[in-house]
Amino acid sequence: MSIASADLFGLLTTKANLNYYTQQLEIWSAKYSANAEKLHKMQSLEEKWEGKYDDYQAGLSDTAAKKFNAVAGKWGGQTATAYADYSVSGKFDRDVLDELTELDMSYDTIKTTMEAQIEMLKAQKESETTNTQEACQDTGLLGQ
Repeated sequence: MSIASADLFGLLTTKANLNYYTQQLEIWSAKYSANAEKLHKMQSLEEKWEGKYDDYQAGLSDTAAKKFNAVAGKWGGQTATAYADYSVSGKFDRDVLDELTELDMSYDTIKTTMEAQIEMLKAQKESETTNTQEACQDTGLLGQ
């Protein structure tokens, strides 16, 4: 009887842990998805920024770059950077991109760890369910 009780306690604990990690996975998956969306947007802005920077460096082929150069009155990397910043309306921030990239890796690691933990707990639950059933049958509790 005590073996069946211990097995049942272990099974209930595993089920509680499985529920907890499943909830945590939902939370971290939502954070991962929200961050991935922000990261994608910032990466698109980075591509646009780099394109505008390259346009400026390539000889002011863009009409807006020519106008910007007339106002700025400078040549070189500093003006190209200012033009690229102006072209993406100040929405691109390399520091934010770096932070979002780091968060993406962290969230992915946490999410992957949670998924692995859940898989392990599912296998443990199956094993403990079988052990509990066998222990209860051995005591004759299920046959009554």
